[in-house]
Amino acid sequence: YLFRLNGEQGTGRAADVPGFHVGGKTGTANKVINGVYSHKLSFNSFLAAFPMSNPKYVVLSFIDQPLTGVHNLNLAAETAAPMVHDIIART
Repeated sequence: YLFRLNGEQGTGRAADVPGFHVGGKTGTANKVINGVYSHKLSFNSFLAAFPMSNPKYVVLSFIDQPLTGVHNLNLAAETAAPMVHDIIART
């Protein structure tokens, strides 16, 4: 239920592919540089499953230190989720 909700209304919206009903969860973790959390460097991930009515497939994406995303942001919703969209759309 939560994967489906996040895919429809949350940070996973960018991963949705029409007809596939993709759901999932994003993760953005700031990297630690010299003992301090960086506000510029992160490790992003998105775990997706589809179709959400009866999940049969899983896609996991990781991005280490993304420079920029869809709207010039480096959050997982702007980097890792669109990557999963592209992977599912191509298959």
